[in-house]
Amino acid sequence: MATRDFLTGLTVSAVDAWPILPLASDSPIAPGRPHNTATEETRWNFGHPLQIKLLASLSMEQFQEHGMAAHRSALPTLTLTLQDDRHLANEVDSFSMGWGIEVSLGQVAYSENGTNKHLTQKIQLESYSSFGSSLPYFGIGYRRLLDDAGPDVNRAGIPEIDRLSELSYAVIGRAWKVDGESMLRLQFNHLLAGRQTDYFSQIIGSNDLKTRQDEGYGLEISFNNPTGWAAFARLWRLGESTPSSFVFAGGESVSRTTPKNRSVEVGIRRLLN
Repeated sequence: MATRDFLTGLTVSAVDAWPILPLASDSPIAPGRPHNTATEETRWNFGHPLQIKLLASLSMEQFQEHGMAAHRSALPTLTLTLQDDRHLANEVDSFSMGWGIEVSLGQVAYSENGTNKHLTQKIQLESYSSFGSSLPYFGIGYRRLLDDAGPDVNRAGIPEIDRLSELSYAVIGRAWKVDGESMLRLQFNHLLAGRQTDYFSQIIGSNDLKTRQDEGYGLEISFNNPTGWAAFARLWRLGESTPSSFVFAGGESVSRTTPKNRSVEVGIRRLLN
């Protein structure tokens, strides 16, 4: 079928004209321009739509300082997690980002006799960047753990105080899809800076001891299945801190270090949304 252009007087055959197709308002294809699908295969995923997961977990933990009494979970630690980490095992070679926030509350007791059970509070923040499914992901993290033991006196008459551990660390890890739906994840954490605070100011006449830990690392492994359940394990090993001085009970200044220590946590998670 042919039509006449009233402006030019030329006759145009329908088979020579560009077909007019309905386009979505956000279509990247300009009207009347051929579409090359090859250019759409790889994208830079700076703004991928959020798919936030809400998870709850129960875990048991053991903490051991060199030459000191160990403490263990008296009750399972409850953790709530918000995260967007689906990109970690993304099968598309693209740049994408993710994150995770954890808030935990637990109860621990030292292994030596006479000590009181007390609460622990933990906040952990992590951010990741992935450059494709065939490469590891990278990121940074921050972990804040408060051992809320004081001010108190245990059954043996020994004062107990609060202790605060703050860790900043670099993250490198890898995730694999298993059977198409499950995900196995391995992560190594390299300590960048650590600060330990012993709140001796809760004892009259003392001030707080603040020490710096520069050596340490962490490991984490987790396995998520498509039913929404996951199992995980974490390990932290920290070296002895640099010495620092503080005044204890109105006496002279005392120099002290935070001993090298190790913590192990094992638990299960459940997807809630």
